[in-house]
Amino acid sequence: MIDNAFPRVRRQMEQIQMTQAELALRIGLTRVTVTRILTGRSSPTLDTCLAICRETGCTMQDFMMEATNED
Repeated sequence: MIDNAFPRVRRQMEQIQMTQAELALRIGLTRVTVTRILTGRSSPTLDTCLAICRETGCTMQDFMMEATNED
């Protein structure tokens, strides 16, 4: 897996001052699970991707493009 897999999502979270713990609470996951997703150590379900996008204001296109960017 890739380290820091979703920089756009993480930047957006910083801009709106949302912590991983807050995101986790809003989407019904643990903070550890959110951390694993955002660092590329876990693959989110489609429903989780949609929830993260809804809560952070990111688009699915942003999310999915980052998930496949393995440079």
